[in-house]
Amino acid sequence: MKCFISFLLLALFSTTTTTHAATFEIRNNCPFTVWAAAVPGGGRQMNRGDTWTITANPGTTGARIWARTGCTSTGPNGLRCTTGDCNGVLQCTTYGTPPNTLAEYALRQFNNLDFFDISLVDGFNVPMSFLPVSGCARGPTCTADVNGSCPAVLRTNGGCNNPSLSSTTTTHAATFEIRNNCPFTVWAAALPGGGRQMNRGDTWTITANPGTTGGRIWARTGCTSTGPNGLRCTTGDCNGLLQCTTYGSPPDTLAEYALNQFNNLDFFDMSLVDGFNVPMSFLPTSNGCTRGPTCAADVNGSCPAVLRTNGGCNNPCTVFKTDEYYPKMNTLKALPIFSFILVALFSKPTHGTTFDIQNNCSYTIWAAAMPGGGKQLNPGDTWSILFNSTNLAIYRIWARTGCNVTGLHGLKCETGDCGGLVE
Repeated sequence: MKCFISFLLLALFSTTTTTHAATFEIRNNCPFTVWAAAVPGGGRQMNRGDTWTITANPGTTGARIWARTGCTSTGPNGLRCTTGDCNGVLQCTTYGTPPNTLAEYALRQFNNLDFFDISLVDGFNVPMSFLPVSGCARGPTCTADVNGSCPAVLRTNGGCNNPSLSSTTTTHAATFEIRNNCPFTVWAAALPGGGRQMNRGDTWTITANPGTTGGRIWARTGCTSTGPNGLRCTTGDCNGLLQCTTYGSPPDTLAEYALNQFNNLDFFDMSLVDGFNVPMSFLPTSNGCTRGPTCAADVNGSCPAVLRTNGGCNNPCTVFKTDEYYPKMNTLKALPIFSFILVALFSKPTHGTTFDIQNNCSYTIWAAAMPGGGKQLNPGDTWSILFNSTNLAIYRIWARTGCNVTGLHGLKCETGDCGGLVE
């Protein structure tokens, strides 16, 4: 059955201040019932012509809206769906299972802009439009009959899979064991996953579906119960709930992951993009990885006074809220066990930010930076580059490996290759 412009999203984005939420009107223009889902937001059954309005707070990232199809109720909050199912519940707190057409958005990001798109990273189940009604004059629409023209190898009941989801390796979930080694109680949080109080030595096991992106795990501290699912925390609070359905409020040390991405690989890191509250290790135990990042430094003890807050140490962006401290440029993520170290010297905004890149690997790498160029780094070598804050952009630094020189400016690398060039 074809239904063009079937699942319609009308987005009223907020004004230039960060105090206003964004409003999304979801409309079902399909000739059949769908069960709309949103993270954050929950879920709702929508017959043909029905609308549903949700709001999202400024600063929301990793948000998704999608349609579930072929659903059967299994109880007051129970719902099993052929496409887009979110752990068998009506009110979604985790992303849906593929295939499902995705509307994605992030609010109040670079230069206070809102970003939105339609994505087929998880395949396709219904056509969709994502149309702004303020600020922007147009938005993306995907009305093609993707299901009808789906190759047989990607076809599934109710939709069309992304090729990366058709491999047999994507049928297994990832398991995370969270352990509190702190000498005090923390309230662990995970998205997807929820939350749990953890005394010293306690463990908590969660699973995440293949294809999960934007996954986060963090610790909340200084918490007080306010009801059966109510919890107010000094650090990492997620809208006053024990069972988190949104990211935590800074400061909080983050474990981040994305499953079954490029080449069916799982990606994971630790990030201080939201500041720091407790030391953390993120250690893999299978699939060839033998080590992971650890941040055991006393960051709170050495936190500059201007960034210090009750229970943790803020990222400069959280405190100053200005472009020169925009986290995508100035925040560093821990990489595997001191192998490729970045040391950032933050100066006055007009002077930019200096990065010292040090190769502590036991082999040669070819460092790369955009902007910045590239340089061969033998073990122990360092390379300093300056990023100019007045020309703010999204900057990247990475290591290239398995490289062979192909000329004066030519370099072919097995990983991280940038068009066959040294710089």
